[in-house]
This record gives sequence, structure tokens and C-alpha cells, in this order.
Amino acid sequence: MDLVGSVTQIVNIALQIQELVETVRQNKEDCKKIAMRVKRLRAIVERLNSTDVSSEKIMIDALNDLEETFLQALKLVKACQTRNKVWLFLRAGNVSKQLREVKDEMMDHMHIANFGNCAQQTVIITEAFIRDPSQSAVDARGGRNPCGW
Repeated sequence: MDLVGSVTQIVNIALQIQELVETVRQNKEDCKKIAMRVKRLRAIVERLNSTDVSSEKIMIDALNDLEETFLQALKLVKACQTRNKVWLFLRAGNVSKQLREVKDEMMDHMHIANFGNCAQQTVIITEAFIRDPSQSAVDARGGRNPCGW
């Protein structure tokens, strides 16, 4: 999927999660934590839409992974809306554990995306210095470059 499609899908799923969390009957605290993490990630993903960095295949792959995790979270939040007493007895604890695992997985995706972004920025800066030797780490006068290296 392309960048715009990935961002659109993630935003749509995030909005569904946030809406459903308002009506969950089970695992309310875990669902609220998921909704908060989803809200923050959605805001970050929406900002990526306007950057060149996000058009890299690595970032698109990271967004696709995040989308899969959001879909899993959506499924679990929907499961928390049941009133079935038998389900509560048999499954509520397991769903709570799965919600925490999904929340942790979202954090992992954040770290991976952050690492990819930092690596891409390093490449961009390095290429800029190669194109413009006057911006080397130490200029001809012996001073430091604008980045302080």
C-alpha cells in the first residue's frame, strides 16, 4: 500500500477505536490506555504524511505493521463491548492480557519508526555534507559546524 493509503487506513482505524472505547463494558482501563496510545500514534502518523521521509519504503512498511496492530486492537476493543456473562467468566482476563500486549506492540512500532526516521535523517545530513564540503565537521578556520560537532 502507498503512504497516503496507509495513513488513511491508520487514521480511520484509530478513530473507530477511540469511538468504541467510549462504550466498552469490560476491561475499561486497558481499553482507555489503548485509546490514548492510538490517539498519540494517529497524530504522529498524520504528521508523517507531509514529510519526504515517510515516502521511504522502510517507513511505509513500518506504517503497514502499525496498521495491523491497530486492527488487532480494534478487534479486542470490540470484544470488550459484550455483556455476555459466560464470556466475562471465560475470556475477560485473556482479553485484558492481549490488550496489554497490543499496547506494548504499538510502543515497539513507535521505536522502530523513530529509529528509521533517525537513520533517514542521518543519511540526508550526510549527503548534504558530501555535496557541500564547506559544511564539514570542522571548517577551514578550525571552528565547529552549525550542528556543534
